[in-house]
Amino acid sequence: MDGNAKNILPVGAIDGGETLPTKQSDIKMSAYSSWGLTDDGRMKPDLVGTGDGILSSSANGDEAYSTLTGTSVSAPNVASSLLLLQEFYTQQMHGLRFWQSGLFEPTKIRLYDN
Repeated sequence: MDGNAKNILPVGAIDGGETLPTKQSDIKMSAYSSWGLTDDGRMKPDLVGTGDGILSSSANGDEAYSTLTGTSVSAPNVASSLLLLQEFYTQQMHGLRFWQSGLFEPTKIRLYDN
């Protein structure tokens, strides 16, 4: 699927893994992760997560692990972070509402600012 399609959330990868960035200048896009302007001027990807040197389970056995790199490991990082935000929002609303899709865009913009 094209990362420029409507109603999708393209996820990119940043370098890191072992240390957390302490300032914005510490955050570097990974060389293998695409980024830039789309034909209609939107900046992509929408969100990024650490995708370099991530310890993950492996198909080599029940207790096997390997170090992985790529947007395929940064996407679960971003998805789980968004799920935690959803859970927090639901708790604050006393379980009455799910996070509506219209709330995501301002939240994403706020995340960019921090």
